[in-house]
Amino acid sequence: MTRLKRLFWNTEDQRLRALWRLLFQTLLLVVCVFALGAALALLTLPFGVPAGTFAPSAPPGSGSRVALGALMLGAVAASMAGAARFLDHRPFADFGFHLDAHWGADFAFGLILGTLLMGGIFLSGWALGWVEVTGTLQPASDGNAFVPSLAAALLSFICVGVYEEMIARGYHLLNVAEGFERLLGPRAALAGGCLLSSVGFGALHWGNPNASPLSTACLVLAGLLFGLAYVVTGELALPIGLHISWNFAQGNVFGFPVSGTDAGASLLSTRAPAGSPAWWTGGAFGPEAGLSGMLALLLAAGAVLLWTHRQRGTARPRLTLARYDAQQRDVQQRDA
Repeated sequence: MTRLKRLFWNTEDQRLRALWRLLFQTLLLVVCVFALGAALALLTLPFGVPAGTFAPSAPPGSGSRVALGALMLGAVAASMAGAARFLDHRPFADFGFHLDAHWGADFAFGLILGTLLMGGIFLSGWALGWVEVTGTLQPASDGNAFVPSLAAALLSFICVGVYEEMIARGYHLLNVAEGFERLLGPRAALAGGCLLSSVGFGALHWGNPNASPLSTACLVLAGLLFGLAYVVTGELALPIGLHISWNFAQGNVFGFPVSGTDAGASLLSTRAPAGSPAWWTGGAFGPEAGLSGMLALLLAAGAVLLWTHRQRGTARPRLTLARYDAQQRDVQQRDA
């Protein structure tokens, strides 16, 4: 019986082992999605909102897409709050939300970096003749007015950037690293957590339109970048800011597809002229499936390390992320 218990229960940490925490948090997330979805459907029922309005197929840049993003953000936050209390035994802030001056500066830098990187992708493609500007202030394909559609796209990408980083880095990476720490040591455990969470991040986009093995590999690389930003800062600010601005600039500033999807209204309307190499532009999936996107991600990794070293005096991985101190966490929870 003792040996069977050890498969589920970590007696040193006095909590479930990492695999079961990840499983139960996922189940809790599914419950929260259905519960919040049902609540949203009931609230909108008196207004005659059609069924399926808040499905993932909702038009880009629409209020329905914003509502869907907000629903997912609420479900992820609720499931992680429940997991923090009953599974992880830690304050919610430990997932990467210690909101201090460093947090705000990292978030702002992430927003700027993502925009600059996508601007570089656009300028390089335009200079090579592989990206052509066909118009400006392009409205969404569903005919909605330009400004509301652009604002809705921004709000939607804010929700996506926050909840995807919360779940992929804040919960998955952290728990995988803690699970491997005693077996591999903290440095290798963080590397393993970063790799596995990034593979999961890429796999979740496999069903996107125009996805391919190359696009999935590029998204795994993007996940590694976001994981690097989390591991060296210990916070979600930088990866969240970078994720938001990368998506919004890609789709709604420069008019590229975002992971194979149309992002809606855009400041520039662009296309790849005939003969443009898909290995550079990413084709119908967007820059995330091309060499231009991969080079931008590598440049971003260098920029993240330089920024972190400048702000904190070091850009080394924060090994404490992989080490769980049950006694210290209990004190933090009582003080929270």
